[in-house]
Amino acid sequence: MARPTIDPTQFNDPLAEQVEWMPMKAGGANFRTHRLASGLGNRLEFRATAGAKLFCLLFLFVGLGVLAGAVVMAVQGTEGVLPVILLGLLGLVFAGIGGGMLYVMTRRAVFDKDSGYFWKGRRDPQMALLGAAPGEFTPLTAIHAIQVLSERCHSGGESSDTYYSHELNLVLQDGTRVHVVDHGNQAHLRDDADALGTFLGVPVWDAG
Repeated sequence: MARPTIDPTQFNDPLAEQVEWMPMKAGGANFRTHRLASGLGNRLEFRATAGAKLFCLLFLFVGLGVLAGAVVMAVQGTEGVLPVILLGLLGLVFAGIGGGMLYVMTRRAVFDKDSGYFWKGRRDPQMALLGAAPGEFTPLTAIHAIQVLSERCHSGGESSDTYYSHELNLVLQDGTRVHVVDHGNQAHLRDDADALGTFLGVPVWDAG
């Protein structure tokens, strides 16, 4: 993957010259997987788009369909045991991939001013702070800036088609970063970054 050279001095902030400017997550989708939306109370959330959900469901339904075919073959008894087992395993693989992607993709990234925290997942701070893992919940007051990066990705080998994935990270006051989301639609990611920066009252460092 190729990454452009970035000059952090353009952001007129000493911290920008100290943080990492390499993408936190290698690769990414070549389409828009998440969108920023208002949530309950005083919060913004990154949610999976309909296209991302359909992409995951495609794998899931194909797997379930193959599993159904294996069951029919087993009931009819017209094929040997090995083809039924292999077909069933193939169905389980596709269904597992689809279900796993759907579970991960639908985890929301939440910025909640009422609780004062950012988190990714399905656990609310009021329910989980006592048993939270280190770094699971980030105080909104610790967020210094929004970082936007881009990287050129290959869909396969070096000679395959390429696309750009665009990444949004949080830069904390101590210079560490927290990955939020990445996908292939630069215009929408920039719009979401600007809206999030306004919501949090922090600058957007757009190096995309």
